[in-house]
Amino acid sequence: NIKWEGHQGGKYRQGLSPAMDKVMQKLFVDYGIMDRTSGVITNWYPDGKGYLGSHRHDCWTALFSFGHERILTIDNTPLLMQDGDLCIFGTQRHGVPVMPEVDEGRITLVVFFYPNQMQKQGMWQTISDPDTMAPSSQFATMLQNRQIGIDVERSAVSGAGVAVDASEESRIVTLQQLGFSRLDAAMALQACGSDVERAAEVLLMAGVVG
Repeated sequence: NIKWEGHQGGKYRQGLSPAMDKVMQKLFVDYGIMDRTSGVITNWYPDGKGYLGSHRHDCWTALFSFGHERILTIDNTPLLMQDGDLCIFGTQRHGVPVMPEVDEGRITLVVFFYPNQMQKQGMWQTISDPDTMAPSSQFATMLQNRQIGIDVERSAVSGAGVAVDASEESRIVTLQQLGFSRLDAAMALQACGSDVERAAEVLLMAGVVG
């Protein structure tokens, strides 16, 4: 059951805020989801007592956060959302816990959308059972395959003496500071053309944790 305190589920209409209209337009263009959205809402958390219980949707979510920083949990993994941050995730359980020390407000702009076929094939399943929060069978398989890949790559790297340039090393360290393993960080950066923000989004959407 969804439980909340605050003013949630407000309907957003184009033209209410030119700044938010611009933000959403960039989201639609960058991620190509304009024709796959199923709704846009706003949530208002007046202070740290405002919260949203853990829940999930059948669709995916693009969530913008404006105002005071708050924690967003995704499958029980905390993510600190700061002013202007965007988080995109799939059908994982998510929520906003109480933060009593926070005395300022926060607004979220939430865009619901359906993934394309490529996204469905790669990331449709959640990483844990919604009732027990134990790893799902899909996640267990992913972990096993990932460990095999780690063993192979470690062997290859140690044998070949592969070097990483200073700029790439800095990007890897940045992702490691967010809680991702060095190997996951390096692989995500390679897949995302060394774009740190995009690599972090991909790792979060895939449910990869360190």
